[in-house]
Amino acid sequence: MSGSYISNVHRVTHTSDADRYTIVFNYNGNPDYVIKCIESCRAQGEMEKYAPIKVEDYIKRKYQDVYARAGVYQVAGAA
Repeated sequence: MSGSYISNVHRVTHTSDADRYTIVFNYNGNPDYVIKCIESCRAQGEMEKYAPIKVEDYIKRKYQDVYARAGVYQVAGAA
């Protein structure tokens, strides 16, 4: 899938019949750091696939996307 990281090889034992979901969360980023595509990762003249975003805004958006659907989390000031 384009735009996604490939998971590291790892072993998980899952013995339940219920679905299992894994959500990766890195919580130690600098909140003011801007995440953006490195120029050397694009062809010359190619535009960025995703707009630059601050770590803090990205984390808030992901919390909103994931937990708001379950009704268990709300980000203050989020639309």
